[in-house]
Amino acid sequence: MAIKAESIRQGTNPAIEVNVSGQALSGATIYVTLEQGDRQVTKTNYSGCEDVTAEAVQGGTKLTVKLTQNDTLWLMPGPGRLQVRWIFDDGEAGISDYGYIRITEALLKGVISHG
Repeated sequence: MAIKAESIRQGTNPAIEVNVSGQALSGATIYVTLEQGDRQVTKTNYSGCEDVTAEAVQGGTKLTVKLTQNDTLWLMPGPGRLQVRWIFDDGEAGISDYGYIRITEALLKGVISHG
């Protein structure tokens, strides 16, 4: 598994791209977990949730994972791990190797808004 995004900045709402090589995940229920110590953020496409979308590409699947400000603020500055799990309708389940991602700090903590 290769991660296209080099880092996530706290307090942003990025859409990161994760490439899962050697696995076609079209039609699967997908869970993507970012972890730092005891802190975890999990995103899914389960039950119509659109936090994770999958696109078939040559040699595997490209996932787009949408994070919120709250998600990125929950993570601490420094390195983190990322892993993908999936299950198909027939019960076949799989898991990726770990990927690594860096979280960079935001000076202004807390969710911001306009209006």
